[in-house]
Amino acid sequence: MDADLRRFAVFYFCYYAALGAYTPYVGRWVSSMGHGGYVVGTMLGLWYATRILAPPFWARGVERSARPGLWFVAGSALTLLSFAGFTLTRSAWALFAVMAVFGLFYNAVMPQFEAMTLKALGPRSAEYGRIRVWGSIGFLIVASTYGWLLDRFGDDAFPWLTLPLLAL
Repeated sequence: MDADLRRFAVFYFCYYAALGAYTPYVGRWVSSMGHGGYVVGTMLGLWYATRILAPPFWARGVERSARPGLWFVAGSALTLLSFAGFTLTRSAWALFAVMAVFGLFYNAVMPQFEAMTLKALGPRSAEYGRIRVWGSIGFLIVASTYGWLLDRFGDDAFPWLTLPLLAL
């Protein structure tokens, strides 16, 4: 794999590593703050709702832009900044607000990146699997080790342990 394509593989690894931290463990973190199943369920519901809403909403801006790469950079930065909001709150309503904003940015980034990857590959689209597999590897590594990290550092460390993955 050449250096240009390696950068795509690294992004897939980091994006899905963050997802491997987030999706299996956000419920544990919310529950550790004393919230019940309703709050955990609402958080997950908001996560999946934004997976439906964000891509088409974001795509409208990208397709009208002369510089779509800036939308990708902005979406990535706003993902990190919005997730940082989890370090500032513990109330259910504030968690819901942060989740909605975070989900709208995080879930909009990947469809745009997929399009960028396929465009970069051009006629070499058969190499997509060798690049995309790094996302699965990142997810599996983090999802299988994150519970140990939370056991060691405590559930309150969840947002602080996830922020570096989003920054990468």
